[in-house]
Amino acid sequence: MARARLAARPRTPSRAPGTYTVTLTTTIGTSTATDTARVTVTDPPPADRALAVRVTGSGMPVGDATVTYIAGDGSRTSATSGADGVARLRGLPDGTHTLYLYAPGYRPRTAPVTVTDGRGEVAVDLEQGQLGATTLEHRRMTLAEILDAGIDVDDPANTHVYEAKVHLWFDPVGAEEEDPPASETVHLWYWDGQIVCASNCGGGGGGGGGGANPCPEADTLIGCWVLNGRQYLPTLTHVAGKPFIHWLVLPMKASFLKAFFDVQLIVQNLADPGFTFEPGVASLQLPPGLSLAPLPRPQSATQEVGAIVGGRSRAVEWIVRGDTEGSYDLRATYSSTLAPVDAPVFMTAGTRTPLDVYGASALKTRIVLDCYTHRWGPYGFEVEITNVKDAPVYNLEVEMFEQAADKPPEHADFFYASADRRQRIAELAPGETFRARYTVFAGLGHEDDPRPLELALDRSFVQRTGGDVDLDPELVKREPCPPEPPPRYDVRHRVEPSGGGERIVVTWDRPAVEPGDAPITGYQLWTRQRLDSGTWERYGDRFITEAATIPDTDRDAGRYYMIATEHGPEDVRFEHLIGVGPSRYVSLGDSFSSGEGVPAFDPGTAGDVDGDGGNKCHRSVGSYGRLVAADDGIQRNLAPMTADACSGAIAAASGWITAAIRTRARSSSPSTASPMSSRCRWAATTSDSRTSRSRASCRSSTAALRRFRRSAASPGCAISRTCGTTSSRSRATSAMWSSGRTHA
Repeated sequence: MARARLAARPRTPSRAPGTYTVTLTTTIGTSTATDTARVTVTDPPPADRALAVRVTGSGMPVGDATVTYIAGDGSRTSATSGADGVARLRGLPDGTHTLYLYAPGYRPRTAPVTVTDGRGEVAVDLEQGQLGATTLEHRRMTLAEILDAGIDVDDPANTHVYEAKVHLWFDPVGAEEEDPPASETVHLWYWDGQIVCASNCGGGGGGGGGGANPCPEADTLIGCWVLNGRQYLPTLTHVAGKPFIHWLVLPMKASFLKAFFDVQLIVQNLADPGFTFEPGVASLQLPPGLSLAPLPRPQSATQEVGAIVGGRSRAVEWIVRGDTEGSYDLRATYSSTLAPVDAPVFMTAGTRTPLDVYGASALKTRIVLDCYTHRWGPYGFEVEITNVKDAPVYNLEVEMFEQAADKPPEHADFFYASADRRQRIAELAPGETFRARYTVFAGLGHEDDPRPLELALDRSFVQRTGGDVDLDPELVKREPCPPEPPPRYDVRHRVEPSGGGERIVVTWDRPAVEPGDAPITGYQLWTRQRLDSGTWERYGDRFITEAATIPDTDRDAGRYYMIATEHGPEDVRFEHLIGVGPSRYVSLGDSFSSGEGVPAFDPGTAGDVDGDGGNKCHRSVGSYGRLVAADDGIQRNLAPMTADACSGAIAAASGWITAAIRTRARSSSPSTASPMSSRCRWAATTSDSRTSRSRASCRSSTAALRRFRRSAASPGCAISRTCGTTSSRSRATSAMWSSGRTHA
């Protein structure tokens, strides 16, 4: 423990005026330290020797006012005014000095004073008012300011997102309503933002209700999908045993930058320049729905504020992000100490006008849709978004997605004409409209039904699937909607001999040019290996006429064709149906290949069953060849596929049975690829047969197969024969041949 002793020598009980030496002794354990200082003692001033300061406010005495004199060495002499408003300071040296006056509710000020022989008198009138003032302001930031602040505009946390699926229903033009098979009725129930019951959920009926989940028990009867007060009953229509695809379901996402605001707290010192707000602290109070923007240097709601001299001001700044739509009032506080009187300073501030975060209400969204389309024909639509508020919207983006791998079979396969499925605008001004235009090709309808398809708007809807905002888009048909479908423009092909090899000649219809429209300046040919996956690649340059030739050396170009019509450098339109090239897989043969006994049969191939007495091929949708082509487990690409088999037991045919497989063989490395016409091999397999006629017929089919190769098959092929029987007990072995190449 340390002990200190202060002593003055010599000791004088009367403490007479004079100069003394003061000694300070400090002891810690056995160690002692001392220090000395000189002190001057004077007689106290007489009671009448004082500086009298009369403090008033608007002429009235002000009590409890603090009057302070600060000497040159920093020592202070203070006094407080009484009820009469007079404060007396004693012991002030003679001369001219500055007094500091402060009273709550009044603005502090300084006053000069002269002291003579320790005496003086002065009157000071204080002005009523606040010690200081605070102002809290906010301003919506521009995109340039947001970027300059270092805000990451690509950060998902800084973006509003809307995700949805656009469900479009199409009917064949002129088709009458048909009741679907009861076993194919699909029931859905939309509950609390998601589908909680799908497929056959208990049978028909009037659709549940009430305030509980309608599908918790197996015996609950759900008749339809109820969404936004409307009922939806998805159905499947069948044509010749295959589903007629009505639904085109397009996943989409729209996003835009959240609003950012510059918020400033301005603190003013309203006192005289002699009074200073010492370094203090400012705090911003944010309600839920607002947050501090993420900056390269993290922000804090509490910030230090430097000293503020009387008559001056300082500003404190925050950048605030609007997360949730609403109208917000902001508050902030400031605390400090008033020097030199050491009075506490505490002030609050609030915004004069609310801070408005618009969110989705700033945007009016419509999806404008073409009225008609064809199976695998171009279908145009645009996502139209209008800014209906008084502030810009930044980084507005619309993105359409490819089909999901696990989409249900009643939804059409589709792909977009352009790989640029993400479209954006950096700034959407108030009143401005942004249009994201798309062309999609979809496998709607049925492959044996060439009728055009018409959008049924009353059965179509938009289902929100995610995001933090709801744009609630409106589905509308493009106006004017013509009474008749537009013309159909087809793409065709033919195979021709060429210099010892073969070539494919692709031709297409010339689209009509409406009066006043830009003339056609050329065409683009795009190719793709398969419809369900892959990438469209442009073949060649611009084609001036409606024809293009693909030599056998370019067999990697693909078997599906898409035509783009140029009406100018920036005006490229997709107006043609997707063209299909030579088949990779052609199924010929008798009952086994045609699917005898596995109805339903293709339209026009079962006249004896339909009663029209016509064609009797009995070509079934469940035939072996079609099952092979549709088998995802087969590594080779068998599309496009042609089914041309006929039942040998029924059809009036030549009596021979063949199954032909034609495939475009290519090497995994373009440098090792052989010409199309090379390396075609024959492989024959025979089935267990109860008759010898099948084998004889098979052996006699060589000439027919050669004719088939010349007329229908593409070069670079291999054909396998399956010799079988019309007996249902026959078994055939698939002749999936290999030509030494790794990809088909």
